[in-house]
Amino acid sequence: FEIKTASLTLISMKAAIWLVLGLAALANTQDTRRLIFVSRGSDVLDALRSDPPAPSITAPTLSAAASMARSGDGVLVLADAYPAPTPVDLAAINTLSTKGASLFLEYPDYLPGFALQHTPAAYYHRLVVASDTVHDLPRLSVLTAHASYFAHDDSHLDLGLDSAVLVYAQVAGYADACFGMPAPAYLNAALFQFKQPQWPNRTLVALTRLSAVASGRLAPVRSWQAVWSYILSFLLPYDSHGAGLRMPDYNLTVTPSFGPLDPLPRTAELDAFTRGVDWLSSQLVVSNNETLCPTVDGQHNVTCVMEGVGSQIDPTGAQTRLDNVRLDCNCEVAMALALQSSLSSRNAQGSSVNMHSSELDNEKEDEKNTAATAAAILDYVYTHSAGQQGQRANISSPEYGLVAWGVSNPGWLIGWYGDDQARGLFATLIARGTLRTLRWDNNILLALFASLRTTGPDGFHAARINFPDIDQLGWQHFFTTPGLAGSPQPHYQAELWAVFLLAYRMTGITLFRTRAETGITALMAAYPTWRWTEYISEEQSRMLLPLAWLVRTGNATITAAARAALQMLARDVLAHQQPTGPVEERLGPAGMCDDCPPGSNAAFGSGEGGLIQNDGDPAADLLYDNNFLARNLHEARAATGDVFYEHSEDKLVSFLVRAQVNAPSLPIVDGTWFRAFDFARWEHYGSATDSGWGPWSAESGWTVGWITATLAARHLNTSLWDIAMQGGALLNATRVCLTMLPAWACAMDS
Repeated sequence: FEIKTASLTLISMKAAIWLVLGLAALANTQDTRRLIFVSRGSDVLDALRSDPPAPSITAPTLSAAASMARSGDGVLVLADAYPAPTPVDLAAINTLSTKGASLFLEYPDYLPGFALQHTPAAYYHRLVVASDTVHDLPRLSVLTAHASYFAHDDSHLDLGLDSAVLVYAQVAGYADACFGMPAPAYLNAALFQFKQPQWPNRTLVALTRLSAVASGRLAPVRSWQAVWSYILSFLLPYDSHGAGLRMPDYNLTVTPSFGPLDPLPRTAELDAFTRGVDWLSSQLVVSNNETLCPTVDGQHNVTCVMEGVGSQIDPTGAQTRLDNVRLDCNCEVAMALALQSSLSSRNAQGSSVNMHSSELDNEKEDEKNTAATAAAILDYVYTHSAGQQGQRANISSPEYGLVAWGVSNPGWLIGWYGDDQARGLFATLIARGTLRTLRWDNNILLALFASLRTTGPDGFHAARINFPDIDQLGWQHFFTTPGLAGSPQPHYQAELWAVFLLAYRMTGITLFRTRAETGITALMAAYPTWRWTEYISEEQSRMLLPLAWLVRTGNATITAAARAALQMLARDVLAHQQPTGPVEERLGPAGMCDDCPPGSNAAFGSGEGGLIQNDGDPAADLLYDNNFLARNLHEARAATGDVFYEHSEDKLVSFLVRAQVNAPSLPIVDGTWFRAFDFARWEHYGSATDSGWGPWSAESGWTVGWITATLAARHLNTSLWDIAMQGGALLNATRVCLTMLPAWACAMDS
């Protein structure tokens, strides 16, 4: 027993000695390196403080940081005054080199041996990963740094390229440069290793600001986390057996309203509707401004709507309102406001028992004001603006009754797009039915018959008609000539057919129905070999509305055919609906596109375009497709009663509620919907090849107008067709028709 005890004691003593030696060794090798930020505060520093992968401290100047630095520390000099460049203190940098510290220098005003210039980058230039050194981010991956300024030396275009990690380049592609890297002459280094005597051996220079990952809204988020994990690991390198530093998650200034799996509150759809319409009212509706709302009748107290918010994001993360007046958008926003007044009235009635009289009075006053604003916008469109005035108010003119596309520039004033005219009319009819007024009936009838007499016998209209052309050729040319649409596509045709079917039901005039039926039948016979605009999925989605309403208006044979075509087309587009609700955009037949994906790096950013480069890019478009698809599925469900449409609509609407922009610090976008949503990354992102309507744009009418209208119809448990029909028949239709068309064209169903 004594021997065993002695043996155990000896073993315990040895273990204790090894433990002491181990702790001593650990203490001697413990990593005491630090990150020293020369910054008053940055997104990166905030993230590191909340979840520190290494000790982080700040210094007021580069000189102070050099005094504080120890061997192995990493010093980050950030561009706090961006877009003003960062001053370079060569003496302090020399001290860092002597001490054995590493350096990250952001957007410097000077580099030895180079004459730096500091200029804005072209909007179509993106950042491209130029090396294999960034973990989890392959070479040729694409990142976006919005509204960038960058430093360059035009006499040394190869500055930094031999050791570049990121470069500025014009490249096509969704998440990667699909056509490869452009030639070196077309590249500018953005992040590179800088080797210079008396500079730290490990120096990274960024020729633009990379640190505003949250406030500058750099995208995609995970890609920027990978870039910053690389930068931090470069500054504090580990040996081959250790893991590099990881950039923590950071708080974003702009996010979707809900995650893909978050449970939605019971009031989520109504809340989304309210936020969307409030955004329109607070950010885009303008009153008493003759510069922004030009008139032709001398009226000063008018109200109009701006077009939306541009996609470009400034260095603070803000975006700019697009101060243009599109008349279709004005009608769509008036519709949304009219629906808000209706919902406010119903909600007030439903909750009046629990409301004080003052609260009820406030609710009624808000409802009255909202309805008045909606009416004022439509008065502007049809009476005070040039839209339906001038030659378009002259009964002898071929332009009579048409509504100009917009009033902000001469090019808009001389043009008419059938699909935009149709959306404006549809929205006006919904506002009319909601507000229960006949105030704009004559304007509506004039625009309907003007659209009918510019539609050919084959049911198709030219995508755009310029007023000088119709003045020269006469409206009869368009009314009697087939084939004016060229290779027709639903993008330009479907909306007007749907409105014709609604007009048929509201006037009884047969030609509205027959021209729509003829065009719909011909286009469906050509399916699936359709010409397409941005995507074939967009064309499929657009075509659902006239097919759904043909179910409502056709005879037994036509109704049966329309039901079958509607379900076939819906199944095709919904085959790509994601588990989280959005429908993935898909390209159509090769060689049949209008706004095709760029076919080269040089073509990127040169015109209009979609959000994807190839099928499989995980984007949903809320300007051209998913916004209209939700509305059209709702109308298909109402017309057919088929639960197939209901299930898909519910999923898509749930997605739209989740994708709504949440940005409390940025009222210019808080509550809207951006054009692009990446459902794999679950963030607002897409290819930015469209030079006008990029991924982060927000359109007042097409997007927010129709999404909120669909949410309102769902809340009211009705359809948009039925809301429009609440206004009753369009009176005096035959009288107006006979002033614009031959008598046979004004015949009514017997």
